[in-house]
Amino acid sequence: MPSLFNPWVILFFLVSLFGAFTYGQHIEGAERDAAQLKAVTKAIEEAKAQAKIDFDLEAKVEKDKQEARIQEAERNVKIVKEIRTNKVYVTADCNIPDAGLRLWNSAADGTKAAGIPDDKVPGEAPKAD
Repeated sequence: MPSLFNPWVILFFLVSLFGAFTYGQHIEGAERDAAQLKAVTKAIEEAKAQAKIDFDLEAKVEKDKQEARIQEAERNVKIVKEIRTNKVYVTADCNIPDAGLRLWNSAADGTKAAGIPDDKVPGEAPKAD
């Protein structure tokens, strides 16, 4: 009967032990890799979902900005039209004489006021000292 302390038996035992350890490490590594793959896949899906939310939000903001620009342009057109059609925005509280008001309105129109020469301004000339 062979002895348990035979070098071949000890060598076989050590090789078996090393093989079992290596196989266990391989299985543990595969499980760890599978868990990492699952975590990465989940992170990618969450990133895709967040990117879609961000894209939708950015599109809404851009649409709102464009609508605001359109409303501002429409408002500006309306204001300019009203200023050009309704020339009397100056009241008597401003103390502008009628001739000055006519000049103001003609300047807004881009036309020459009636009865005023191009090279003269109404009013007295300043006195030289």
